[in-house]
Amino acid sequence: MRIPAQHRGTDTATVRDELRLLGTFQLWRSGRLTTPSTSGQRVLTYLALHGAVPRSRVAGALWPEVTQARANNNLRTVLWRSRGQCEQAVGGRGNLIWLDESTTVDHWQFERWARRLLASDASAGPIEPPALYLGTLVPDLDEEWLAGHRESNRMLSVQALELLAARLVAAGRLPAALDYLAAVTQIDPLRESTVRLMIEIHRRQHNVVDAVLCYERYRAELRSELGLHPSPKLALLVADLSRPGRVLEISAGSRRSRRP
Repeated sequence: MRIPAQHRGTDTATVRDELRLLGTFQLWRSGRLTTPSTSGQRVLTYLALHGAVPRSRVAGALWPEVTQARANNNLRTVLWRSRGQCEQAVGGRGNLIWLDESTTVDHWQFERWARRLLASDASAGPIEPPALYLGTLVPDLDEEWLAGHRESNRMLSVQALELLAARLVAAGRLPAALDYLAAVTQIDPLRESTVRLMIEIHRRQHNVVDAVLCYERYRAELRSELGLHPSPKLALLVADLSRPGRVLEISAGSRRSRRP
């Protein structure tokens, strides 16, 4: 999932590695894509999400089905086999291991931006993300310890992107706001506040057909997934557009108003 945002690249002369966890796993070293083993990806992802931790904790979390001694050995093996691919991305001293400070992580960047935006006053206006948001946190890894991080990332994402869209609307940047709202609907398609803002934008742009279709799609999905109906407040947004002939009437009027 992509949303338009200015990507401020990283200077590879000062940063050796870039770890991307949103939407997919990618490790870039000096501008080159490298592919660690699945076990190597698990280790790097765990370190990116937990900071400096004891080696035994990493091993126990990644290999919970074996003894601690076996898990410790598995971790040593993975780090040794991956030394040519990700050795510079991992730091350690004694029993502690961590992701090296020279490694940038897209998840960290996005989270810092989101928390900054949510903590800012409305007068600050739209603060757009520093990088592309690409979706779920490492979706290809099936790990129990990732579930909480994924949910936290999902909740933070929808709140921040929706707030950004609202501020873009206030600034009159309606197309950009719709782009971010479309991203939110891919994360949480049943979020009514997002649908409400999309309908309001369509109405401001005089796109009444889009407004009605947006509502109808949401109503159908909500009923199909949960057996519920949209709130009366949301229904009122399109009530005057859904009367027989109303959409055609307004659409025709809009076309006439554009004629020279």
